[in-house]
Amino acid sequence: MMDPDERRDEDRAVARLLSGRGSLSRPEHESILGAVLEATQAEAAPEPSGSRWWWPAGLAALLAVGLALWMVPADPPARPESDAFTARGQSEGPQLELRCEPSCRAGGHVVLEVADAEGYGHVAMFSFREDGAVIWYAPGAEDGRSAPLPLPRRARGLLPFRIELDQAHTSGRYEVVAVFSKRALDRDAIRRAYETRTRDVAIVERTLEVQP
Repeated sequence: MMDPDERRDEDRAVARLLSGRGSLSRPEHESILGAVLEATQAEAAPEPSGSRWWWPAGLAALLAVGLALWMVPADPPARPESDAFTARGQSEGPQLELRCEPSCRAGGHVVLEVADAEGYGHVAMFSFREDGAVIWYAPGAEDGRSAPLPLPRRARGLLPFRIELDQAHTSGRYEVVAVFSKRALDRDAIRRAYETRTRDVAIVERTLEVQP
């Protein structure tokens, strides 16, 4: 027979679960399950008429558990990945969004939007093609330097260049890399920063898929 204190704890646990005020602890789950099992056993065994109150109590607990399980919301569906690109890398610091206009196909282009780049004054960008080739977007020239970030503090805006999906961008997947730095870097310095992941730069990587 359940102790009155245990019975009171079980009643409170059921009431809290039904009201939606949070999940039950493991002891509370065990308390409710124990009450259901004890009520079932008591109902099956011969017993004096004075102990019949266990049956409605067990039925009520069983119904409460079933109702509570029915009321628990299902996990939200996984957020589908974009057909064009997916994000990778750090969750804090500069953020980069790629938007294909009008589509991620030959003849289109990719607009580059940046946010949370405070503290970084320049950005370089390139991509790795599936065959291993490197395509540079900024700096565009071999002897050039990373492009300035024309954004005010804590602002979101477009970069002054974009990715043209020309003949160099055949259909397939491209690993797009943005290297944010506090000063202008040439291509050699950009390569070193990407390979060594130095603390004075922030690197954001995206996967772009060019459709056939």
